[in-house]
Amino acid sequence: VVGVVRAVGEHFSLVEDTTVAGRLRDGDFADMLEDLETIVFPVAGAYFGTPSDIDGNGRVTVLISPGPNRFGVAGLFSPSDLSDPADCPASNMAEILWVFAPDPFGQFGEAVSLSFYRQRVVGIVAHELQHLINTERRTIVGGGSWDDREIRWLNEGLSHIGEEVSGLLDQGLRAGGNLTFSDYLSTPAGRNVLTRYHLGNMLNVASYLRTPTEVPAISDLIETGAEFSRVRGFGYLFLRWLADRYAPEDSPGLVAGLGEERLFRELAGGGDGLARSTENVVRAVAAVSAESPTWEEIFTEYVAAPVLDDAAPIGVQLSPGTQFATWNLPGMFDELQANGYASSFPGGYPLRPTLLLLVTLPDEPFSTTFDLHSSSAAYFRLEGLRRTPDTLVEVTTPSGAALPGDGILVTITRVF
Repeated sequence: VVGVVRAVGEHFSLVEDTTVAGRLRDGDFADMLEDLETIVFPVAGAYFGTPSDIDGNGRVTVLISPGPNRFGVAGLFSPSDLSDPADCPASNMAEILWVFAPDPFGQFGEAVSLSFYRQRVVGIVAHELQHLINTERRTIVGGGSWDDREIRWLNEGLSHIGEEVSGLLDQGLRAGGNLTFSDYLSTPAGRNVLTRYHLGNMLNVASYLRTPTEVPAISDLIETGAEFSRVRGFGYLFLRWLADRYAPEDSPGLVAGLGEERLFRELAGGGDGLARSTENVVRAVAAVSAESPTWEEIFTEYVAAPVLDDAAPIGVQLSPGTQFATWNLPGMFDELQANGYASSFPGGYPLRPTLLLLVTLPDEPFSTTFDLHSSSAAYFRLEGLRRTPDTLVEVTTPSGAALPGDGILVTITRVF
């Protein structure tokens, strides 16, 4: 790739592939650089750590190229760019983030309009920068191997948190405020910020919540397609809940307390042992909070939150762990549906528990069947036409046999 440097800041240099030269103007590069320097880099440093500088230029290179367009992605970070060229001839031996190029006529893949590009490119850099920092902290800084890189569901979840926090900072909002999107939807500029940082996250969350049992959420085997969108949605939503639940409330940081920033820095680095996946979550929670729960305890508490968030009638108080402190999830999706995004979010809040209507006599069993993957949940809503003070809930195999061990937990919450 032959590139031309278009803008240079304190932490970033913007380089344009000569094959797409002329599609962006000087003002586009200046606007992009300002947002990267004032929003994206401060968030990355506070939440994930600062990049290394293996090429000695003091900056992360953002390469605008049709390469990602050809792959059908908006951006990517290639770990091979950090390799010793003696081991990997394809390495650039530099901190490089590859981002897609404007392509209004679909020359390199799906058409990308200039207006869409301007809305999305900064959020893409925020996402990919976390991947770069995460990998460097586990290899160059931490002394690990490529096998010590974080598993996809958690790595992607952290990158989506990077987008989210950048969007909060851009709009001057704080985590923990039980927010909806009203602050974004009220002005055209706010809608642009919503599209830049949050809309992709919400699309992934919707994909996950519509079918929460269909994908093993913590799998490292799913790489593309709708299933990976669900994995992304789970990773992001779980990490937002984790910070709301376990990050200590202390001195204020960029958009939340410094405890939230410490939690995400712990997750991005993996600690001295370069922990990964659920082990990393357990370790990070213990490192920053006064609690030491197991993964089973953390996940069990989490799965109640998507279905119970802001769902209690007025005057009913539910446990804080059943609520998202930062977002009002049902309110967010209802607002999106009502403000021009109905085609992407039909029906409002996407999590719809299966209704079990108890119409039989109390001593007659009622059953339903469902699939359940590891670290996933199935949601049901029980309603009765008469009072049912005694209800027995059992989970068995399809043949009616008892399940082995204690791997299935049933939680029942009565809110009215």
